[in-house]
Amino acid sequence: MPKGDIVRVSPDKLSFRTSGAIHDIYTDRQANMVKTGWTEASIRSNPFVNTHIMPDRHLHAARRRLLSNAFSEGAMKNLENYVVDRIRDWCNYIAEAPEQNQTKIDGEKDELSGWSKARDMGIWSTLLTVDVLGELCFGSSFDAMKNGHTFVMDLLLSSSKLNNIIAFLPIRNLIFPLIRTPAILFVTSNETLKHRFEYREKITGLVEKRFALEKSNNAEKAAGEQRRDFFHYLLHAKDPQTGAQFQSKDLVGEGSLLVGAGSDTSSTAMSACFFYLMRWPRAFKKLQDEVRSAFQHVEEIRHGPKLAGLLYLRACIDEAMRLSPPVPGLLDRKILPGGAVVDDHSLPEGVVVGVPIYAIHHSEKYFPRPFEFSPERWIAGVGIGVNTGPGSSPVTPEAVELAKAAFHPFSSGPRGCIGKNMAYMELLIAVGRAAWLFDIRLKHGDRTGEGRPGGEPGRERVGEYQLRDWLISGREGPVLEFRRREVET
Repeated sequence: MPKGDIVRVSPDKLSFRTSGAIHDIYTDRQANMVKTGWTEASIRSNPFVNTHIMPDRHLHAARRRLLSNAFSEGAMKNLENYVVDRIRDWCNYIAEAPEQNQTKIDGEKDELSGWSKARDMGIWSTLLTVDVLGELCFGSSFDAMKNGHTFVMDLLLSSSKLNNIIAFLPIRNLIFPLIRTPAILFVTSNETLKHRFEYREKITGLVEKRFALEKSNNAEKAAGEQRRDFFHYLLHAKDPQTGAQFQSKDLVGEGSLLVGAGSDTSSTAMSACFFYLMRWPRAFKKLQDEVRSAFQHVEEIRHGPKLAGLLYLRACIDEAMRLSPPVPGLLDRKILPGGAVVDDHSLPEGVVVGVPIYAIHHSEKYFPRPFEFSPERWIAGVGIGVNTGPGSSPVTPEAVELAKAAFHPFSSGPRGCIGKNMAYMELLIAVGRAAWLFDIRLKHGDRTGEGRPGGEPGRERVGEYQLRDWLISGREGPVLEFRRREVET
């Protein structure tokens, strides 16, 4: 096994960097393992259980069967209009012109050239996804884009940091019961704890309002006219094996999960995609050519086979998630009694194992030139590398399959992200519409999101989008400006 493909990071914890380990730890439905680490902290510090943090595989499977109703292909078709409405708003917001801008670039006044205000895409990608999830879950957006900010961004990151810290403290078993109850606020002024309780109350209120809206829908509208969003499907979901249904308290936990996990993964992928496209202009030009030649009008860019057929658009998104995966770290699994075999290694009960996604996504074994942004690596028959000439060796189908085996941005198997297809729908439409509508450039002189030579170890690469892994990804930038293209009518 190559050096570094298996590392003991603590006395009872092994880190793997192979596609075989991905299968044995995450994909295999019979894996003799259970979630541990930060998951335990989430379970024991949160009074509302959700599908993501359920450790028991049978309870998790039952809850996931219910949740899957909201992510079926039929549901996706009904959800698309809500997603497109918010993406249309987002395109209008990011293209807003500055009130007054006298900065000259290449001798041209920006106020006369049609360029927008500078937009931090680390923020604006999150504002979009939070509003989309508000619309899909609760029947109305959070007005994040309208306000230019949302409490959800700060809360999710600070709460995730707190959970990660508590998860590995020796006194965590004493802390867990305390932080589950609002009484803790009488003895501490911790802002994160305060905002967590406020968030729970807000989600509870939104769920109650959505229940009332559903009753109104059923009473006043014909079946074909009812609002069909996430909660419509969840409120009517029934387990085909047991007949069980969601209760209101269950939906508070699921609503918190959908807004948190759903908004962070998509927004991190989106901001990373724009970061790399702006630093690889030939790739961005190739993407624009693909999208603009496929669609005559921006409103044609919707979920369906035509959009799914844009191979380079999908490759750009996947390559951005490979280089800067939304969840870059190691997701812990603890081996249960009876032991387990991971990548041909027999391991005993109690050992914690996992695959750090950033590490395997940068392994030369699976990805030649691993630190280079090369969407071509995902398309068989073309030369790898944006700057590669016609004489380069084409990517083989075998190379694409090898890369896919090690590509793990949404996890996989029974614990894989249930909203993966929804995330791709949102990303394909948003990035596709932006590429069709706008010329895009980096704000002049801005380097937000880049690595720094001589900076922290591992953060020296200027062309790499920098993430801070707290399960929720901390990030900034890129800061971009947009200009609407001139379209012949």
